[in-house]
Amino acid sequence: MRDIANIAINYFSELFTTSSPTKAVEVVKTTQRYITKEMNEQLTKDFQKEEIIQAISQMHPTKAPSLDGMSAMFYQKYWNIIGEDVCNIILNTLNTNASLANLNKTNIVLIPKTNRPTRMSEFRPISLCNVLYKIISKVLANRLKLILNSIISENQSAFVPERLITDNVLVGFEIMHYLKKKRNRIDGFMVVKLDMRKAYNRVEWVFLEKIMEKMGFNNKWICLMMNCISSVSYSILINGVIHGCIVPTRGLRQGDPLSPYLFLLCAKGLTGLIVVAARNKRLSGISIRRGSPSITHLLFADDSVIYCKAFGQESKELQIILQKYEEATGQRINTEKSSIFFSQNTDEETKKEVREILGAMQDTQSKKYLSLPSLIGRSKKRVVTEIKERVGKKLSSWKEKLLSIGGREILIKVVVQAVPTYSMGCFLLPKGLCEEIEGMVRNFWWGQRNNESKMAWVGWSKMCKSKLEGGMGFQDLQAFNLAMLAKQGWRMLFNSSSLMTRMYKAKYFPNGDILNASLGNQPSYAWKSIHKSLEVLKQGTGWRVGSGKKIHIWDDKWLPTPTTYKVISPTKRFWRFPNGLGFD
Repeated sequence: MRDIANIAINYFSELFTTSSPTKAVEVVKTTQRYITKEMNEQLTKDFQKEEIIQAISQMHPTKAPSLDGMSAMFYQKYWNIIGEDVCNIILNTLNTNASLANLNKTNIVLIPKTNRPTRMSEFRPISLCNVLYKIISKVLANRLKLILNSIISENQSAFVPERLITDNVLVGFEIMHYLKKKRNRIDGFMVVKLDMRKAYNRVEWVFLEKIMEKMGFNNKWICLMMNCISSVSYSILINGVIHGCIVPTRGLRQGDPLSPYLFLLCAKGLTGLIVVAARNKRLSGISIRRGSPSITHLLFADDSVIYCKAFGQESKELQIILQKYEEATGQRINTEKSSIFFSQNTDEETKKEVREILGAMQDTQSKKYLSLPSLIGRSKKRVVTEIKERVGKKLSSWKEKLLSIGGREILIKVVVQAVPTYSMGCFLLPKGLCEEIEGMVRNFWWGQRNNESKMAWVGWSKMCKSKLEGGMGFQDLQAFNLAMLAKQGWRMLFNSSSLMTRMYKAKYFPNGDILNASLGNQPSYAWKSIHKSLEVLKQGTGWRVGSGKKIHIWDDKWLPTPTTYKVISPTKRFWRFPNGLGFD
């Protein structure tokens, strides 16, 4: 065990040592000033006790403890006893920017990425921070989160309020569908999906500090941020035993509430380089239709996709951008795991030239984006098989254990029926798949083991009713799928400024809203899925009468119920149907 510990200490000592970046100033110049005087005042005002109470209440009670040996549950349960002392310590630390070195000692645990890891790079380092430090970090993160929507570009969807991971999935899927259908010989395009090596662990503190200065953050706030990330020291935790002491000079911790937001600021460097290149016509984005926004890149934390023309000149520009970004921020692109996709009209000679410039990237269209398929053809077999296999693995591992009825209910609701939820938010799953999953769940519920036959004493449709109606409250997967897709339609209806809405509107409903949209010519599978859910959306919405100019008196739903037929007053913000669905 000692040998393993020494290997880990040497590996992470090297990983957390600065590379002395040389391009930080050059990359930072591409970023604008975003922080206003009001934002700085909001960030740097005196910290209050209420913010600490809010932070501790938001923390998961049973996360693994660090050196202090206590989880957040201890502080939450005995807050009436220790709360005053905790608040005094934290307020004094935050308002005076006192050193965090004593609170910032961190254990690193290694989570394997593969079944049989053989190298340290096949482990994911998770930092176990002291709860007192995490409260401080959470208070700061809560303040920073309030302004993210104003300072982070629309191409980045991770950790920003009012933005979802499905925004990137749907935009990326629509672009891939467009490129798959593009057959004219004018311009070939390419999609470059980048894989970053240990993205959080390589962030250079020098670059992070400089980009915060350029964006206009107050010096007091910058000092607070740098105090949090530079006062840390690491020890490696292996089989419950602590080994070594590492004092880093770069890197962000996976496990620190601040790290995701600070990484977004780091990624501003890549966005700035791409935006400047596009502005100077050295890099071209992709616009799928007249009036659609031109997309040069999509980011979800460290998951990066870049769109440009498949020319040697643009490939060289992209290579220069990536090299500058690496030298400024400490990031390293893993060309072995990165991939490239070309539109149908790109000739083989151009593909070969691009590959030589960008390195040994895989030329594939089967790569997933954010764990969902980048393309779905007529056959949905691959998507269907993966979801079915994941459900089957979970159920088969539990069948060997004697679970009570209550235990089965919890596992079905919390785990099994959650497996397809993410896919359901973007795509309509085939009816056959939903029925197969429901059949697997039904057999598990009634205790079927292996290939034995068990009697189902109650029909599945009744089992999907609420407990008040005599059922068990299990999901009707097909209905739930339509509801999840209708949510995307609702967001397109009321979030018209989002990147996703502007793209889909330009292609599928340029002269109206989504409620009146047609299927269109050569629609993508994502749009077909959302379009099928529109009837669900229409059934649950209605008009609140104001001026009445936009309401079609014969076609639109503006009379709320058949019992009163009273017009809704415009003074109320929301009105709700009896079924609980509301409209604005």
